[in-house]
Amino acid sequence: MAGKTFTAQLENFEKLTKQNLKYVAVEAIQDVVSEAQTAQRGITLGATSFVEGKIPEGKTKNLKNSLTSNGTEGETSYTVALGAYDIGDTLTFAWTAPYALRMELGFTGEDSKGRTYDQAGRHFVGANARKFPEFVAARVKEVQ
Repeated sequence: MAGKTFTAQLENFEKLTKQNLKYVAVEAIQDVVSEAQTAQRGITLGATSFVEGKIPEGKTKNLKNSLTSNGTEGETSYTVALGAYDIGDTLTFAWTAPYALRMELGFTGEDSKGRTYDQAGRHFVGANARKFPEFVAARVKEVQ
């Protein structure tokens, strides 16, 4: 920054800081959603066990494809939302398949169609959202 006024140096630093902040935010949010969208074979495909934090995937991939990000729908809709993100914006991510919450939290009991379940939650959203501070810390290291 030699040869620049102090004010110009501060303006450059402020831009760099905002760019770094945006980078860290976008990448850490993407890490959470990308991990939540990481599939594991579902019961309908013969899985006998599961890993918490992985989204169950069946033949149709309905659950993964039900992701809605700021009004855009689809498996990778979060990349569109993050591409338009700026610091201070609010992002909304939701899995809209009718059984999404049951897959996330688990369900024991009888459903509205009379089927009985004793299904543990996959916690594909919650388990990865809890890792957000780790993702932020890793991304901060990239810009230091």
